[in-house]
Amino acid sequence: MAAHREAMALVATCLLVLIATASCKRTVTTKINYNCDVPECQTGYNGSFANLVYVRAQEKSDVVHYAISTIHIPTMLVIHTRGDANSQLSVNWEKLMTEEEFNNDSISVSDSSKVVYSYAVVFTKLHEYNDTSDAASLSSYPMWNSTERVVRDFNEFEWMEASAVSGEENAFVFNSTRWTNSTDNMLGQDAPRNYTPSLSFTFRVYADQSRETHLPHLQYNENGTQFDFTLDNFKPAFSMSRFAVELAVISDSHKEDMSIAETKSIDDEYTPGIFRITNLMARPKDPVDGVFVQWKPVSYQDSPRSRSVATSVKNYELGDTKNVTSLLKTSLAYAYFSDALFTDSMNAITTNISFGLSKDGCYTKTNYTSWTASVGYGNPPMDKVSLLVIGVILSWTWHPGHHHHVWWPLYVHQKTAQEELSPATRRLRQLPTEWRGYIEADELLLGGDTT
Repeated sequence: MAAHREAMALVATCLLVLIATASCKRTVTTKINYNCDVPECQTGYNGSFANLVYVRAQEKSDVVHYAISTIHIPTMLVIHTRGDANSQLSVNWEKLMTEEEFNNDSISVSDSSKVVYSYAVVFTKLHEYNDTSDAASLSSYPMWNSTERVVRDFNEFEWMEASAVSGEENAFVFNSTRWTNSTDNMLGQDAPRNYTPSLSFTFRVYADQSRETHLPHLQYNENGTQFDFTLDNFKPAFSMSRFAVELAVISDSHKEDMSIAETKSIDDEYTPGIFRITNLMARPKDPVDGVFVQWKPVSYQDSPRSRSVATSVKNYELGDTKNVTSLLKTSLAYAYFSDALFTDSMNAITTNISFGLSKDGCYTKTNYTSWTASVGYGNPPMDKVSLLVIGVILSWTWHPGHHHHVWWPLYVHQKTAQEELSPATRRLRQLPTEWRGYIEADELLLGGDTT
């Protein structure tokens, strides 16, 4: 009976967690090149289109404004207002397009007194290194070793016209086909004729809380967005190339210490073989009032995504923004925050994210890398036991005659008996063997490939 009571307690706890994390639903609208009144939006400039997508997500008088752009440098600017149901983003397109560095106040909201929080994520640099030692670490190839490393500023890329993702709501993609410091486009030597080369960012903004349908099945909520960064036949400079992205995270949370930490996930139900999740937080001591960037340490070497083409993601120490000041001055972050961006009223860091694992064949194995992360406001989503698992536990608990635990290795395809398991995971793994047939119907639970 003790085991019976423990299982019931676990079920009750899980149900309470599910109820407590219920979210509101926002009304989301997306406009590409919102109110653009300059010719660059139709004809482009210096080989690039003037891409700026405005997404407005409203719930009563609470509005989240997203301005996502590749003008000069890829940037996601987010402004959260409260108390004004008619709050709107204002874009001064003439100011945006007149200078290499944005003019102050190019981006604003209709009533700045209603702003409760604002932040930005800026993609500053693309690193490429020749991993001759198969270390799969950017740190093994320092910046001074120019023969084994290439650094491209993201303001050196030309961008195609932004477009909506077919079949999805509030999803859009920015594609680049040329690095301006190169005489060649980014088409790989072995690519078929007429293939469209691509370095791309795909963004998705959500109205409510759920989980993405494609791997790694990250959770999302009504206060955030997800992006995919993809290199698809980007022409490598080396025979054993690997890549890393440098990004800057900027928050109006003053000079608090940002943190980056990797934690254990409750299980690998949604991302087979991955039991960890990484959170970069602007206010680690008070996350409910800060920005987070969240990802699982996995990327993919081919499309469609599956376990068979998965490889690792590595994050590095946080640094300051001194070396990217000139790049930040060309971003939407500067268009909104202006010179305050570089004062003590702001919190700004940079960090690198690299892709690859020793013995995975490097980027050049497939000439493809894709990585997904979430960006949002408030507490980052936490993995919790799904309704399916709760149903299995509940059925077992109520099944007559089962008053003791019988060990069955649920989710064990990537775990060993020596690894530390959470109490919840230990209980889940003690299901009776006769329930295996019911669970095998769900590939997610057994680690089958999903797309």
